[in-house]
Amino acid sequence: MSAEPRNLLKDESGAAFLEFTAVVFTFLSLLFGVVEFSYAYFQWNAATKAMQHGARVAAVSDPVMTELPNISGLNDETLPGEAYAGTFDVECSIVEGTGTCACTGAECPDAASFNSTAMTNIVYGRGKTACAAATSAQDLGMCNFLPRIAAENVVVRYQYTGLGYAGRPGGPVPTITVSLKDLKFDFILMSAFLGVNEIDMPSFATTVTGEDLYVSGSAG
Repeated sequence: MSAEPRNLLKDESGAAFLEFTAVVFTFLSLLFGVVEFSYAYFQWNAATKAMQHGARVAAVSDPVMTELPNISGLNDETLPGEAYAGTFDVECSIVEGTGTCACTGAECPDAASFNSTAMTNIVYGRGKTACAAATSAQDLGMCNFLPRIAAENVVVRYQYTGLGYAGRPGGPVPTITVSLKDLKFDFILMSAFLGVNEIDMPSFATTVTGEDLYVSGSAG
């Protein structure tokens, strides 16, 4: 009666299986983690490149706020060619399907209108209204770097920072900031095994100096 318990306590026939299970679980967890992290890093890098390209396109394209080229900086005290004395800060985005431009500053128009064509040129490429393969550098859009980027994810901001002069043909020379909103990391393995589909990407932006702000005047 007393021999059986002693033999059971000394029984190590299942130890190898338990050790193998623990090692395999640890290895697979590390492997899945590396795969997911690498894919997340790829998405972050692609989104960063998309913003850089979007800012470059915005610098040589029609502004998303239609009235921006009409801001001259001219008034009773400022003559053509003198230092630009006005101020403006414009932010354009699409919220719940509606494109809006909010302008603050002394030089803002009475009403700011949203140029949907200008926004789609930045996001999808010139002449396109949806993400499609680019045939040349002319129609390369932000979505060609990360297809999940849509117009609703993009914010374009125009700010006066002291460049240009009053009465400049084509309007002022703003700095342009392109940023992304409501964009999420997409996961494969975490979605399948843990039910975690998406996690918000951190906010980031790219700023460049505006150039001609006229889509027909530049090759892009």
